Amino acid sequence: MPKLGMEALCLMITGFLIILFFNNSKLDRRSRTQVIYARLLFISFAVILSQAIVVVFHRYSDVIPQIYIEIALGVFMILLLCDLFVIFLYTRYIINIDLPDMKKIGPWSEYVVGIVLIMAIVAPAISSGLRKQKNAIAFNDNISMILLFMIAYELLIGTMFFINRKYINSKRKRIIILGFVSQLCCFMFQYRHQNMLFFSLGIAVVVLSFYMTLENEDVKLIDQLNSEKEKADKANAAKSNFIANVSHEIRTPINAVLGMDEMILRETKEETTRQYAYDIKSATQTLHGIINEILDMSKMESGKMEIIPVNYNMRSLLNDTSNMIQFKADDKNLTFSVEADPTMPVGYVGDEIRIKQILTNILTNAVKYTERGGVALRVSAGFGPDDSSRIIHFEIEDTGIGMKKEDLDNISKAYMRFESEKHRNVEGTGLGMTITMQLLDMMNSKLNIESEYGVGTKVSFNLLQPVWDENFLGDLNRDNSIVSYGEYKYEKSFEAPESRVLVVDDNAINRKVFKGLLNETGLIIDEADSGSACLNMIRRNKYDIVFMDHMMPIMDGIETFRNMKAMEGNKSKDATVIMLTANAVGGARELYLEEGFDDFIAKPIVPEELEKMIKKYLKL
Repeated sequence: MPKLGMEALCLMITGFLIILFFNNSKLDRRSRTQVIYARLLFISFAVILSQAIVVVFHRYSDVIPQIYIEIALGVFMILLLCDLFVIFLYTRYIINIDLPDMKKIGPWSEYVVGIVLIMAIVAPAISSGLRKQKNAIAFNDNISMILLFMIAYELLIGTMFFINRKYINSKRKRIIILGFVSQLCCFMFQYRHQNMLFFSLGIAVVVLSFYMTLENEDVKLIDQLNSEKEKADKANAAKSNFIANVSHEIRTPINAVLGMDEMILRETKEETTRQYAYDIKSATQTLHGIINEILDMSKMESGKMEIIPVNYNMRSLLNDTSNMIQFKADDKNLTFSVEADPTMPVGYVGDEIRIKQILTNILTNAVKYTERGGVALRVSAGFGPDDSSRIIHFEIEDTGIGMKKEDLDNISKAYMRFESEKHRNVEGTGLGMTITMQLLDMMNSKLNIESEYGVGTKVSFNLLQPVWDENFLGDLNRDNSIVSYGEYKYEKSFEAPESRVLVVDDNAINRKVFKGLLNETGLIIDEADSGSACLNMIRRNKYDIVFMDHMMPIMDGIETFRNMKAMEGNKSKDATVIMLTANAVGGARELYLEEGFDDFIAKPIVPEELEKMIKKYLKL
């Protein structure tokens, strides 16, 4: 019995692939690649089967008529060449997927490859006719000629691939190389050992590799998911860039409005004008809050939101938060009270900014949805796992509309607003509670909500915070710093007539706002409207602090900063350089600090923060 182990194995592999491929419920008969691959499977099975027949006939050539052997060999060679042609069509198709329209391989390639493969049959036949030889089975010079044409066929595919390799997807590139190398090795080995047939092995490797990497449904699903992920990543990046650009463009005029409005409040004594200014400030701060919420959601989605612990004072935190909410409550004639345990420690370690944001979001919501009565904030503290920490309990209660059960279930959904048809006049994006719950999750806490529709809502959460100052908080109401709009009064926090500051910004109004906010501090403030102007100024003058805008034409703030550090003759080489920009997207602060800036302050400028930062670096 002839040894048919290799042919049997290859037949099993190809037959199994046929069953798997056609058993696929998602088979798309209109797909060009799947139609070609289906033909490849059937022809490959026929080639391997015919090779097995040739081997059997050759083994028993002493009892099988010569004509049958020649017919079997001829059928085998024709099927083999057809199979190679279909492999070429499939390879060309998967290469064309990645090529630009101007580079796609056209039908001309079919004619070239077809001629080469036809010559693999015609040339040996002509040669045999000329020599008038009869060969029982073509393990002779004719087979060598056939194999040379097949090697030429492989080189054509290799050239086609090599020319277009830079366009081809890496995965398809690997599978084309595998198919090319396996067939070429098979043909080369066959050329050296013509008494053995190895074609079926090369074909089986090719059809199996195509199936496992391109036509397998699981693999195609993974590729589809990866493609969708790539599209989603691109869309997310585009969204982030859009948010960054829009945020920058909106924050810049907001800075001008808030800055000019602040100067009106400081300078005017006329009551009607002051009331107009209060209204402008309130509306602009609402707009600013919306922009910040959108930025925070963008940071969270990109994983750039961070909790940054610092030492903070609970009295200051509550006063700052209360001042913002008191204005909103006064506008609606609501009562607002703050009750804090006077015996709790005053100093803690945590992210003060984010805790304020959480409290402000919850309190703002409470005021929004309360028409009568009032809102109360209660704070208490109990011991944590050890004496050096406390579990701070925050509770906000209102007498508002309350929430239905379905509202409670949807509270964490972005852009969700309760009974939007009834409350269209309510300001905000609906992002506040989503951000709040995610921030609490980052602090290992959660929001507890008790609500009765038509009666009111109680919201609470706990934060575990290390203590850095054990002194008592004291009576918050006894030394209350909450003010109303009508009592607004600006008091400068320092005077520094000997200090010199440079503000670099291409926007003239922003420079005017900056100087106006610091007008009463006595600082000597110079202006530069570009990066090149900044370099000229520091070449002539020595500055204590340089405030640098980022988005400037020709030479932006980062490039200007690098040139400052590298230039010779810089009289302000030791100056503190602070990035003052409307770019406040996730990672912006870290970017500027990594570049070497000493600090970062975002527009719109908060006057208190600006003065606090200047005092810090002037060591006042």
